[in-house]
Amino acid sequence: EQVGNLHFKATEYQVVKLFQEHGKIKREQFMYHRGGAKKGEPRGVMYVEYETEEEAAAGKSFASRRLCPLLPGVRCRKLERSSHPP
Repeated sequence: EQVGNLHFKATEYQVVKLFQEHGKIKREQFMYHRGGAKKGEPRGVMYVEYETEEEAAAGKSFASRRLCPLLPGVRCRKLERSSHPP
């Protein structure tokens, strides 16, 4: 799942901790700016892969509810396996 629109102050730890409540995370990738004035700062996007489809659905449902101040306008959408970043 791609999770976007994360609050700019959200840390990788905080966001992963929230999504872990909805299933076992197989892999996650928190995106950071690679260059420029914002190098090293969060980009507001992360990728989450759960162990099962059921857990992924629970994580997606959580994200779509937007109940957390760290996820003010979060968007979550299923990605094809081939479009997941390496």
